[in-house]
Amino acid sequence: MKKIITNVFLITGILLSISVFGQIGIGSPEPRGALDINKKNGDKYTYDMGLVLPTNDAAAKIRNAVPNASVAPGTIFYDSTKDCIRLRQVSDWSDCLADIESTPSGEVASLVCDTPAINGTFAAEVNSYGTFTIQYTGGNGNSYPALNVQSISVTGLKATLAPGYFQSGVGGTLTFVVSGTPAAAGNAIFVIIIGGKNCVVNVPVSPKPGIAALDPARIFKVKKIAEDKVLSVRVNKKNISI
Repeated sequence: MKKIITNVFLITGILLSISVFGQIGIGSPEPRGALDINKKNGDKYTYDMGLVLPTNDAAAKIRNAVPNASVAPGTIFYDSTKDCIRLRQVSDWSDCLADIESTPSGEVASLVCDTPAINGTFAAEVNSYGTFTIQYTGGNGNSYPALNVQSISVTGLKATLAPGYFQSGVGGTLTFVVSGTPAAAGNAIFVIIIGGKNCVVNVPVSPKPGIAALDPARIFKVKKIAEDKVLSVRVNKKNISI
């Protein structure tokens, strides 16, 4: 009987605490929010453990504790299929709140950009396409990310590199696809940062093509046609007199 009375007092105390303070502390003597969950280690309170969320392999399987009620907005769970945390919003479940990102760790000893192999024709104000290839030395065999580099000095071109892997222990090449419409003639400059190194590539852009100008010093003679002469023009196998 004594044990029952003790439990009643304990439950009553908890309920009074919730009603008075509006906060719940589990393993925490002084809740720091509406719900404060921690682990008590002996007589000490520690804050070195994380919260393990409810886990399921599909959002459709998450339900409200209230029968026949929709899942409340603000509900979160760990999606074991997508390997991420998802949030219930008013309209539907969110996608992953934090995708796992794998940071490429590819490194090289050096980049060689002063003698790039350039293919293609690049002209001012003309839609242009081509490639340039640079070399590297001392690859570590790890991956590198995709790159999209906009040109400077002469703007309007973009150099794109697909993701890949550096060759391990040796040198190799990186080929960038270049496309766009250069704004002017000159050098389109690309600042390449990859593998822990950086370098600059210059791609020449020629002037806008056009009709060659006439030589102003050249004299053209026009032969005068006598007034009494008739000029005949043949059109569709018929002669027309003018």
